[in-house]
Amino acid sequence: MAEWVGLVKTTAPKYLKGAEDETVRDRLYLAMLQKRGRILLNQSGEQIKWQVEAVQPPVTTHSDGGTIDFARTDAYQQASLPWRGYKAPDLMTSKEKEMNKGAEALIRRYDRIMPNLMDAIRDKIGTEMYIDGNAAGNEARFHGTESFMGTGTNVAADLIGEPSDTYAGLKTNLGEIETTWTSALTTKPNANVAKDWPDGEGVSGYDYWSPKLINWSSTGWTGTATFLSTAERCVRAANLWATMTGGKSGKPDVCLQSGNLYRDYLNAHTGRFRVLQEAPEMLELGFNGVKSEGVEITEEFGIAANTGYGVNFDKVTLHILGGSLFQSEGPTFSIERDSWLFLVKIFGNLCFKSPKGFYKLKDYA
Repeated sequence: MAEWVGLVKTTAPKYLKGAEDETVRDRLYLAMLQKRGRILLNQSGEQIKWQVEAVQPPVTTHSDGGTIDFARTDAYQQASLPWRGYKAPDLMTSKEKEMNKGAEALIRRYDRIMPNLMDAIRDKIGTEMYIDGNAAGNEARFHGTESFMGTGTNVAADLIGEPSDTYAGLKTNLGEIETTWTSALTTKPNANVAKDWPDGEGVSGYDYWSPKLINWSSTGWTGTATFLSTAERCVRAANLWATMTGGKSGKPDVCLQSGNLYRDYLNAHTGRFRVLQEAPEMLELGFNGVKSEGVEITEEFGIAANTGYGVNFDKVTLHILGGSLFQSEGPTFSIERDSWLFLVKIFGNLCFKSPKGFYKLKDYA
């Protein structure tokens, strides 16, 4: 038992590396980020900052011989996020260590402290991919996918929710910079927005920072406000809207759903005697899923009931301050506490290039 102190200090980095790999493999969100090279280590700086191209230069008709007016275009906005962190601490008193060293010890807890800390922080980080880092009480947590999914006014007939949130210091509301969008449809996707958006067309600054908030319980899909009834139509619309407004690069890679939505999605197709193709990229990573119209669909633990997310993994990165996903300290003996101290920690944050390439499925109204 005595040799474990020296042993863990020399083997912990190797163990943590193996545990990191297992953490990534066990979570589809993390596995996709790793596969696409979107986990960035050894980051630095006071904050995460990036430039956002919000508007395009104006394009007008050309009149032969006419005067051309030249003006600079203020196209960029700056987004920024703070660093966030997590810790998993434990300790073992010297008295407890002595009591736990003999044949009577059913579990040698000293040997299990570091593995247990890794298990705990691994499970925590896996679910933090979806939380709202702006919400009250979450001031120290990652800015997960929910951080830009806040809504304004919605009614039962709306196919899509009204974006109303702030992410990385910029508002997700429609028309924040430019206000031009068509209004030709008799029934608008969202009554309060009162535009054709996300159908129709308009200027890039109208929705440059706005996600698609799909109201799967809308009576406008099928007249029946259940996901079993609306699943195929609203998921199809979500993928099309994200692609139309963001271009080919804006198309989501996956649609991650809560368990109850994913079951209804599969049942909706089974009820029509339709067989969905297996998701090849998910299978390659060791996960099960289906593929429909170019988007891979599955469930993942940590997503709230009645909820789903369309994610474009080429537009999200996980920034980590350290040289590895997790860092460890200890076991270090504290004379003041007469105990051995253990710590596993992570510092970083998720960074979404633009909420525009993402959507949420929810029963908004």
